[in-house]
Amino acid sequence: MRETRPQATPAQQANMLLKSARKPYNDRNDTFATTEFREFRPKFGAHKDAAAARFGLALALLDGPEKKYDEARDLMQGLAASKEFPERALA
Repeated sequence: MRETRPQATPAQQANMLLKSARKPYNDRNDTFATTEFREFRPKFGAHKDAAAARFGLALALLDGPEKKYDEARDLMQGLAASKEFPERALA
């Protein structure tokens, strides 16, 4: 008989996805990081770390091979205006 594992909570799923986006960014795999950060936004937009995911996406867009400056600027402007984002001075 197989043991069943409890399903991860939405908060746990969000944390796992954010971690799976940060790792490739830190490893300089910006294209994959961009994909992972983009996946986070529609699924967990209300999560407490949603702003951190937007910041990570903006950095990956700036560092990636395609250099999507306009999109990164829009993300950073929103973050800079957000009082809930502790690193807003970096945006």
